[in-house]
Amino acid sequence: MKVGLTSALPATAAAAEIFSRSTQQAGLLVVAVATEAALEVIFAVVYAILSAGDPDRALWERSPALAGAGFTWV
Repeated sequence: MKVGLTSALPATAAAAEIFSRSTQQAGLLVVAVATEAALEVIFAVVYAILSAGDPDRALWERSPALAGAGFTWV
């Protein structure tokens, strides 16, 4: 069905871009920044939960352990 629809369109309509290349690149940048921000929020929440459970452990010992666990998980 999809092949029939695209073959029925003129060649210029089937190949027309909806967004320009610069708009696509700007959208990619926005999505990359938003994804990084979301991952940072998740990291901060997990870090806050884990640090509340073990206040005696040094921050510099806990942070690499959590980052390594996150890297392994992803």
